[in-house]
Amino acid sequence: MIIFVNGFTLGCQPIRPYWSSSKNSNEFIDAACNYFQDSYNDDESFVNGSGKWFGSLASFRYAAGKKYALGKLETYKALLTPNEKLNIISHSMGAAFAEGMIDEFCQHQLPIGKIVHFAPAHARKIKISPATNNLLRIQLNASEDTIIERFSDPFIRGKKLLIPGVNLYGKVHWNPWLYHPKHMAYVQQMNRKHQQHPHFDLKTYAFVFDWLSDLETLSHANKQDQHSINTKFEAVYMHGKYFELM
Repeated sequence: MIIFVNGFTLGCQPIRPYWSSSKNSNEFIDAACNYFQDSYNDDESFVNGSGKWFGSLASFRYAAGKKYALGKLETYKALLTPNEKLNIISHSMGAAFAEGMIDEFCQHQLPIGKIVHFAPAHARKIKISPATNNLLRIQLNASEDTIIERFSDPFIRGKKLLIPGVNLYGKVHWNPWLYHPKHMAYVQQMNRKHQQHPHFDLKTYAFVFDWLSDLETLSHANKQDQHSINTKFEAVYMHGKYFELM
C-alpha cells in the first residue's frame, strides 16, 4: 500500500488533487503505483502532512505525524495483506510528518517498504529515528526550487539540503524547456513569463519517477551502464559520499 503525505496546502484538503496536474488527475498517482508496483487506498492513502503555517517547525510536524500514526495503527493493520508493506511518498513539508509516522509505525511493527521524500522542507532539521535506520530512504530535489532554497531554507546549500540519514539523494538539473516544451514555446510566442516551477513538478508529473529510477540505476551502475541514464543530476549522495557533478 502507498501512503502519500502532502506538504503545505493553504488550507485545502489533502485529497488526490494535491498530487495531480490540471490536465491529468491520475498521472502522478499512476506513475507512483507503477514505480512501487503497489496500489493505494482512496480513504487512507492520502495524508495531510502540512503544518498550520508555512514556517512551521519540522519538529512540530514530526510530532504531529507520530500522533496521526498512533491513531491510525489499527486501520492500517487491517488494510495490509500478508507480506504487504507500507510504501511512503512525501512532498515538501510532508517529509517531517512522514518521518513521525514511520517512527510510530516501526515501534508497533508495521512493515515499511521504500520511502521517497520529494523536495523536503527544512530537511536538515528532520529527525530519523535510529530504530528505522535500516529502511531505504531516497530524497529527490531539483535545481531552481526557490520555495526550498529561498523561502524554506534560504541559507542552506549543497549537502545541507539532505535529510540526515537518507540513503540516496539526487538533485536534478531542471530545465523547463526539456520538461515543459509546449508550455515554454507558447509563453515565448506570447511574450509571457513561464509559470512552471520544479517544486510543484515533484508532486505532479510522472517524469519524476524516471528521475528516481535513473538515480537508483546510477547508484549501482558501472561506467558503461551510466550512458543509459537520461536524467542530468547536479549533485548526488550515494554509498555514504556526496558528489557535485558537472
